[in-house]
Amino acid sequence: MHDLPKVADLPQDFTATAIRNWEFILEAEALAKASHRRNEPKSGDRLVATRVVGFFLLDLWTHQQRPCYLTAYSSFYNEITSCRAEAQLERAYEKLWELGLLYRNHLFRVSPTESEHPSRSSFERMRQDLMAAMRNAPVTNVDARKQALFRDGYACTLTGIFNLSSIPKIQWLGPHIMAVGGQTGLVQCAHIFSESAQESTQTQDKTNYAASALAILEKFGMNSEMLLGTNVHRTFNTISMSAALHGLFDTLHFWFEEDVNAEPNTYNVVTMDPYPIAFLPARVTFTVDPHALADCATQGIPVPSLPSPTLLAIHAACCRVAHLSGAAEQADQILHDLETTQVLAEDGGSSHLLMSRLLQVVA
Repeated sequence: MHDLPKVADLPQDFTATAIRNWEFILEAEALAKASHRRNEPKSGDRLVATRVVGFFLLDLWTHQQRPCYLTAYSSFYNEITSCRAEAQLERAYEKLWELGLLYRNHLFRVSPTESEHPSRSSFERMRQDLMAAMRNAPVTNVDARKQALFRDGYACTLTGIFNLSSIPKIQWLGPHIMAVGGQTGLVQCAHIFSESAQESTQTQDKTNYAASALAILEKFGMNSEMLLGTNVHRTFNTISMSAALHGLFDTLHFWFEEDVNAEPNTYNVVTMDPYPIAFLPARVTFTVDPHALADCATQGIPVPSLPSPTLLAIHAACCRVAHLSGAAEQADQILHDLETTQVLAEDGGSSHLLMSRLLQVVA
């Protein structure tokens, strides 16, 4: 977990009003740190929430050359300004912490909790519309995996490992693997925007959660209808990955940053982990497999979309902020605590574990 930069360390092109917002964020951080030192309830969440807000604002500004980041910066900036405009300073800080938790919970795959969010009326209307659209949306993960494997040549896009179970079903695959000296293993379908957000909408809580996550994506300029229901499984939101790397991708251990100076769809593979991740390449270029192109041409069907640069950019921002703010470390600790806590404390002392439980869904 990193402290937020002081005002003197901000980018020189930060505007005067942006600096006032930053001073407000630093005040909230100082309060949260003091509360955390006293071991007060929720102090850890407040500290992480403050840093999520601060590092998100800074990350979006730093990468504003990408339109989706600039769009999100403007929206996020307005939300912070709205928090600061509260007449009572204590309530202003509370709203800022709620804002940070809203983003942590819905972009870093933290489970939904019942709480009042600092959302403006437009956000609430957007969320209600999305909830209504999702109620009749089925989910078919099996089809997503089939389409991603078809597009990616039945191989992990990062390691080149071929999917073992596809060999008996795809006539050309076995001879091709032998010809290129390939290796086989378990290849899964990773989702850039978490499928867990929409995995189940039978309950009101999960419907609220999914709608809120999609509404946040709209702040990045995304048309959230692209990800409603079964659309979350379309190929622009999926990547074929080995089982080991899929788990690390889902838990924000690595991400993709576009290399604008290289050929299209080329990304640097970035991680903040201090130890090297096995079989993780330094860069990758996403392409449609030649066999898939030939089949699409023969059958007159559209070529599957490659992973969306915009979704990958949003995912990258979330990963960077999660690591800098301490949200990723907090998530790992929560998972560890859930695995080792056998009985919940009778006084409710461990209830925060359930409230902050991560959604870990493997395709």
